[in-house]
Amino acid sequence: MDRILFNSRDPQHKTPFGTVRTGDCCVLRLLTPHVSGATGVTLMLEDCDEQPLRELPFVPESEDADVRWWRCEFSLPRGLYFYWFRVEKAGGSFRITVARPRRGAQLHNPAPVCYNEAYAGVC
Repeated sequence: MDRILFNSRDPQHKTPFGTVRTGDCCVLRLLTPHVSGATGVTLMLEDCDEQPLRELPFVPESEDADVRWWRCEFSLPRGLYFYWFRVEKAGGSFRITVARPRRGAQLHNPAPVCYNEAYAGVC
């Protein structure tokens, strides 16, 4: 495998499914192939104006000869959050955005109030 995988609609990558209720724990899992050179992964949370809110590190969860699973477990106060992943590797880092054109998405909020084509919230 040669792709970094994350699918917010797959319970293997995100639980619980859908909007996360205030105070509930959310678990995100990202799969990186060893050929990507990933040495770390960080969940980058932003507000509707693309202002940084929090950086949450993933921890290595498991691996085999070809891939490594990363895990981030967290809970947040009520609000609308947008996210992307920063992947660290030797010599720098790169960004993985989770784009969902024409849709807002939310974490801990019953209705999206903002939309930004570059990012999507946890949903």
